Amino acid sequence: DIIKGCALSNLDKDEIAASGECKTRERYGTKLAQVVSQVQELRKRDSSTKIIIFVQWEDLLVKIHEALESRKQPSLRLRGNVFQRQQTLQLFQDSNDLESSILL
Repeated sequence: DIIKGCALSNLDKDEIAASGECKTRERYGTKLAQVVSQVQELRKRDSSTKIIIFVQWEDLLVKIHEALESRKQPSLRLRGNVFQRQQTLQLFQDSNDLESSILL
């Protein structure tokens, strides 16, 4: 079968991952798909790693956040007033949860 340009035969873990990467690439483009892929690779090597992604524009930040969420890579977004940003930074620094290990 061909699903949106990605060939799938017997669904093993690698093929399922490839299918997800293909869907991410189709929806968000190759550059954002590569960012997500790099995040997944870093997490695969060390699940406790902390990642900071610097984003210049708000609309790009939203797209990166959505792309990461679509591949089960939750992230924190640094936004709001000074107090809210401080709380987000504190959560990022102190927490070992998967949900708090990527900061945008």
